[in-house]
Amino acid sequence: MKIGEKFRLLREQKNLTQAEACGNILSRSRLSTFEQGKGDISYKKLINLLERINVSMLEFEQYMDDNENVTQAEFYADVHNAKQENNLTWLKLLEEEQSELYKETNNQRFLFNSIIARQVRFLLLDAPYESQKINQIYCYLSNLNHWNKYDVNLFGNTVFCMNYSKVRDLCFSMLNFLQRDSTRIYRRNDAVLLVLNILYTCLESGELSDAKVFIQKAYQLTDSSYDYYEQTKLLFLDGIRLILGDKVSQGSTQAKKAIGVMETLKDYKNANRYTKYLDKILEKASEN
Repeated sequence: MKIGEKFRLLREQKNLTQAEACGNILSRSRLSTFEQGKGDISYKKLINLLERINVSMLEFEQYMDDNENVTQAEFYADVHNAKQENNLTWLKLLEEEQSELYKETNNQRFLFNSIIARQVRFLLLDAPYESQKINQIYCYLSNLNHWNKYDVNLFGNTVFCMNYSKVRDLCFSMLNFLQRDSTRIYRRNDAVLLVLNILYTCLESGELSDAKVFIQKAYQLTDSSYDYYEQTKLLFLDGIRLILGDKVSQGSTQAKKAIGVMETLKDYKNANRYTKYLDKILEKASEN
């Protein structure tokens, strides 16, 4: 369901007419087109409309999430499980199911879901990704003026099949927006976890300048009072960046400090995994 259609449901719940809702913000015909999902309006006008019906933007976004993200999360979970099981049949069924939903509803979300399921199937088949289809998702994300929880998670579930330059552009776009809009904690944390995954790509690709900027921006989005997990991983990854940048002693000390925090918090699984990764990086550094 599109934003305008969700707005209509909220307006009707408050027993307000279109004329009462739109006031002098926009014409009633324009509001009607928006509510039918046949046209868009600016972010500023949406905020003004929501104020007219006494709904905050945060409440509206949570309303959007409550109605869509449960089924969306289930789809992502199904794709992940099918991938883990190397189940090509399941992925094919997911792709076809989402394609049918798109035909029935014309909801772009289902089109993107079908593309994701298809690309994961190609990943397991070791076949080339379909750049033209992936570009549909990239174009949608690159044109966003406002990143919602859905958008952050869509990006996170598409990173695997996008080339690095596109991932880089989208990551900067997302982080720049969230720094201006950092009160949305539930969405901000999703973004930080996504950046942590992208950082691995940067480090493995030798993109150390980008990695430094991503780390700095991610730190700005975390709160030391409760984001222990995120900040510890950032500390570790920054240590790896220093090692790869020929600051081996400083980076090693920093990475080991992060592992020590994991052990203190009894996160032994990650502590063991990160120790192995650090040993691999240090061995590689010594060979150079």
